[in-house]
Amino acid sequence: MLLTLLVACAPPIAGTWLFTKEVTLPTGDECTDDVIHNFVGAYEPIEAGDDPSWTETETGEQSAEVLFARIEETLDGAVLVIGTEALPGALQDDGSWLFYWTGASTGADGLDHVTGYAFDHSYESTSTLRVQGSFSKGTFTGSFESETSTIAAWSESDTWSEEAATIVGGTGNLPASTYLLRIDTGGAESAAANTQLEYDCGETGCTLTVSAACAYRYVLTGVATDFTPDDSRWVEDAGQAAGD
Repeated sequence: MLLTLLVACAPPIAGTWLFTKEVTLPTGDECTDDVIHNFVGAYEPIEAGDDPSWTETETGEQSAEVLFARIEETLDGAVLVIGTEALPGALQDDGSWLFYWTGASTGADGLDHVTGYAFDHSYESTSTLRVQGSFSKGTFTGSFESETSTIAAWSESDTWSEEAATIVGGTGNLPASTYLLRIDTGGAESAAANTQLEYDCGETGCTLTVSAACAYRYVLTGVATDFTPDDSRWVEDAGQAAGD
């Protein structure tokens, strides 16, 4: 009942809108990544920015991005077409609108040999776009957010037979060398690997999990225009890129 009353009282939002997206330079805190493994003596490479001997600074400003978007009401809410994205939306209990879409993909593959070799790989990725804010008297105030995340996990036998090695080779399929380093017997730093005849990991089998996530949030404001759907052919690609 509450949502029905809100819809009845909510201002009309259908039409063509001119949005302004405030853009800020990245701070370095927008993205995170993590590597989890059980390789004995292995470690992640030290990035140049992690060296405490150096302090890096960066300043700058960019003008806002300007773009047109179209909103059409639906039976259970509305849809926002902004750029190449179509975001279904709904009126929230507090009177604001939330438009969003989350795309996701998952998968897995494996390889096993009768002599005991086993390899498994799984992955998952998601991407979310979110526009949220309030409409009032032909204006919009809110935010534009984008979030992405990926996670990949591998497991592999620590040693395997010569018969299995004819297919998987002497260092297997687990991509340890892409993410990990270790000190070799000569004292030099080299890429870590899961080798066929040595026990490289601290438990039965070797494991590696790599995850990464990024989140960006921008202030988004907008004003309603008198453009009609017939004008969309020349309005939809118009605008100003950030910094131009």
